[in-house]
Amino acid sequence: MIAINKKLEEKLSLSKEYKEITFLELSHYSPKLEEMQKFVGGFVEIIYDGENQILINEDGISLNLEVNIHASLLLRYNIWGNALKLSGDALLS
Repeated sequence: MIAINKKLEEKLSLSKEYKEITFLELSHYSPKLEEMQKFVGGFVEIIYDGENQILINEDGISLNLEVNIHASLLLRYNIWGNALKLSGDALLS
C-alpha cells in the first residue's frame, strides 16, 4: 500500500478502480508517480495551463474513456478520463 496524504487518499481510494470521471485540484501536496498513475488509470501526460499542471491519462482516447467535462471546459478542448490539477506547492519540478 502506498502511503499518501489523507485528502488525496479519500479521492484515490486505492482499493478500487475508478468508476466515475473525476477532476481533483491539489495545491499543497505533490503526489508520487504511483499515486498519479493510479488516479489517471495509466501513463501520465502533463498539460501545462499557465502556472498550473493538468495530469491526464496519456491513452485516454484509445482506452475509450469518458470525456471529463470539468477538465475539458478548463482547457477548452476535450480531455478523456480523470484529471488532476496541480498548482502552488503541488507543482512537479
